Amino acid sequence: DLLTSDTFGRLKYLLFYFWLTPFLNTVFKGRDFEKLCHGSRKIAFWKRLRSPASFSDREGIEEVDIVITIGQVVILVECKYRSSVQPEVVGHKRDQIIRYLDAAVFKYWPDSGINRQIFFVLLTDDEVEPEILSQYRNPQKIFTGLTQSRPFINYEYISERLAHNVGWGKWSDILQVLKSQDLKKV
Repeated sequence: DLLTSDTFGRLKYLLFYFWLTPFLNTVFKGRDFEKLCHGSRKIAFWKRLRSPASFSDREGIEEVDIVITIGQVVILVECKYRSSVQPEVVGHKRDQIIRYLDAAVFKYWPDSGINRQIFFVLLTDDEVEPEILSQYRNPQKIFTGLTQSRPFINYEYISERLAHNVGWGKWSDILQVLKSQDLKKV
């Protein structure tokens, strides 16, 4: 938590195009996030998200390390340094990632059909992407893990979108992004 707060606590004062855009371009290779960083934006640390009703009694409230909101885009960032994602544990039938995705859909995906984009980034010190994250590139894995508690939402569509918007980055990627920037523009 100290590394997260020290790093992102300072980054939030920089313009998003200086660090967030190139970082997301690194995490989601082949995609362009240049237009993303325009509009109202907010960074929340240790954001508490309630799980859908059918799971909230058993799983409680999820606490995502960082939630970045830019207009209709929500980016959840879970930071791990010398620790790993919580697997299925006693009392929880789902791992930490699917619980976060489910809580994010419950909170941020409205019944009204507004096209919101939800991204999930796992930031680690690992040299390879953790398998626990890789499985969520499969929409079916997300679909079976979501609560599906609201009748007017197309969870198959959401699962497809989420599978496309799950990414992994390394702490060293942030350092490389910052080193590559022209500090005179800050």
